[in-house]
Amino acid sequence: MRSFLGTLVIAVIVVAGLYAYLQHRSSSSAERAPSEAGTAQANLDRTARDSAEDRLEQEAREYIRDITTIKPQPLSAQSADNFVQRDQTIRLVPDTKVENTTPKKLLAEPGLEPDTPLTVIKEVDQIEIVTADTLRQSGGDPAAPIRVMEGDAVRETTVGDLLAERSGAADTPMTIVKKVKQVQATTPREIGENASIAMDEEIGIVRGRQPLDEATVAELMSGKEKGDADSIYYIRTVRETDTQGIWGIIQYGLIDNFAAGIAIRKGENINTYRVDIPGDADEMGDARTSSFLGRMIHRKAGDTFVYNLDRGRIGQNPDMIHPGQELLIIRFSAEELVAIYKHFVNNRA
Repeated sequence: MRSFLGTLVIAVIVVAGLYAYLQHRSSSSAERAPSEAGTAQANLDRTARDSAEDRLEQEAREYIRDITTIKPQPLSAQSADNFVQRDQTIRLVPDTKVENTTPKKLLAEPGLEPDTPLTVIKEVDQIEIVTADTLRQSGGDPAAPIRVMEGDAVRETTVGDLLAERSGAADTPMTIVKKVKQVQATTPREIGENASIAMDEEIGIVRGRQPLDEATVAELMSGKEKGDADSIYYIRTVRETDTQGIWGIIQYGLIDNFAAGIAIRKGENINTYRVDIPGDADEMGDARTSSFLGRMIHRKAGDTFVYNLDRGRIGQNPDMIHPGQELLIIRFSAEELVAIYKHFVNNRA
């Protein structure tokens, strides 16, 4: 009997110990489960944030690449308002400076000296080899006229019709003929002696020497570039409405130009992107501008180059800008524009 009771006591102790162990293990597992689940959820959230950030980064770079694609036709310095690459060509001869006349009328002007410096501007034919693919990618109006060389003949058609004709040969080269402006420094004496110019032929002249007809942004900067080959430039002709100076021009470029494209791509109203601009943003050099865009605008305003179209010179004098005479050139890095893109997207109303 005593042996039986001893065995029973031992069994009860073992069962109680086993019960306590199982209870402790169950409690520990219950405590660990929420913790492990929380960690897993945090990892999922972090992965989702990283993925969204990567998508936004890629989207920003695609947008910047789209708006800075080199335009096949030179941009006019008289109406520039673009973000461009350093190899984009700018047409510099102001249309207002060009006089249309004939050699006969020109040489009959009283008081015109035979050796007076002149610049003659003529339209000449230029041959260009393209494919239907490159022509399509360059955009433009499908109804725009275009001339195609076929053998020794030149046929006139439209861009749309030509692309339709070449739909089955998108990579086959074809020759198109374009009208381009040719600029030549000369004098009245040389014009009179030039047998290739008919006396009744209409020509454009500029009084004096026109130093450049066209130039890339890199050529205009003429060694003053501080950035690398991937730099992006905002170029804009100074206008009568630019009453807020360079600060206002940069602010306009970043909001009404750069952000407008973002809004269009996302189908949103541009007003939702008017964020984080300090109220005193029109005061250039105001030390109180502490916002993200305020600091950037302040920095860029002090680092702006001004190309004078009349003098053919570039310099830095942000306090003196003249409508119609000057072209502003403001350098951005791709990373800066990516940051601006993210700023507008992440902070829209």
